[in-house]
Amino acid sequence: MPSPQFLSSYGLFKSAIAAFLETPEELRSTPCERDVISAFECAIQGLTPQDEKKFLEYAEEMLRLPGKLKDAATRRRTAQWGLDLAIAKDGANLIDAGHIIFIDEFLRRTGLSMVMFAQKLKDHKIFKMPSRVEFVWEKTYVPAFFADAKFDLDALEVVCKALRTCNGIEKYRFFTTAVATLGNQTPLDVIAAGGTERVLQEVKTFRRGLRGLVGPGKWHE
Repeated sequence: MPSPQFLSSYGLFKSAIAAFLETPEELRSTPCERDVISAFECAIQGLTPQDEKKFLEYAEEMLRLPGKLKDAATRRRTAQWGLDLAIAKDGANLIDAGHIIFIDEFLRRTGLSMVMFAQKLKDHKIFKMPSRVEFVWEKTYVPAFFADAKFDLDALEVVCKALRTCNGIEKYRFFTTAVATLGNQTPLDVIAAGGTERVLQEVKTFRRGLRGLVGPGKWHE
């Protein structure tokens, strides 16, 4: 059985790693090599050879973790870029299926004026599809769910505003993509069921996942 000192060192290192991983990347600092070596020597001081071996195995696994997380982040970003590209290329089908509607139809369904629409757009309470989406180009197309009576418009606007400056494709992907943390439902499904707070929590996860996304996946209005 590991000694109390081993368990204490293990617990401290595990807590330190967890705190590091939960800290946003822009707030993390990189300890110098001397600090790391010093901390490690303090942690193993006085351990039995058996406990020291176990601790070394644990530390080696922790050292592999950042690489694993980096690989996972790269895969996630590649998947995000692929989904955004698919939306952009599917513009004709989105229009034909009525998933996105022309501004005239949107205003007719909602009873909004163009001035009111422009203000909601400015306040990030609503969004339009960017010109990168095929067959949208310079025209104004809006997701049809904003004009669907089965959704609480106030809830949609709150969630949309929480997405802040995410571009239109990213926002559309957020609302229409099922995720495991929402029980394999889309945010739209959850909003329709009255779960706006759950969706707002998912917004935070979604926005964190977009941090550091560069290259062709970083699209703007």
